[in-house]
Amino acid sequence: MQKSSILIFLSFLLVASWLVQGLAIYFVGDLSSARAAPWLVSLMFFPTLAAIIYRLGFNSNAFAHVRFWPGNPLYLILGALIPAATTLAVLAIVENAGWGSCDYFGFSVAGAELKKGPWVLGLGTQSWGMFALNIAATAIA
Repeated sequence: MQKSSILIFLSFLLVASWLVQGLAIYFVGDLSSARAAPWLVSLMFFPTLAAIIYRLGFNSNAFAHVRFWPGNPLYLILGALIPAATTLAVLAIVENAGWGSCDYFGFSVAGAELKKGPWVLGLGTQSWGMFALNIAATAIA
């Protein structure tokens, strides 16, 4: 796959996911409500849908080049850690800048406060190390 194709693919996913979230806010009003759940769950299927559209519409022989296991397992770990770290960094910046707040996390220099959610190692204020361990344990579970 060429870099331009990857960029188009990722751009489509970004725009489409923000559009669906915007529509959910417009029609439902609160992304934390149960009425928003179907909108947000639909976002999980966007990468698969985009891959199918790309394969059928732009590159019909792309499936022949798909590897179902990466050559280096480190890519699986990085593929999980980089998006999670990016998301947490953006949440921390938005909350600390006063631009918004998160119902699930609160950030400070000392660590993070987990306000709600199904965290394996529990809720409450945690050091950064314990917070990272909690995220890893919950992801594995």
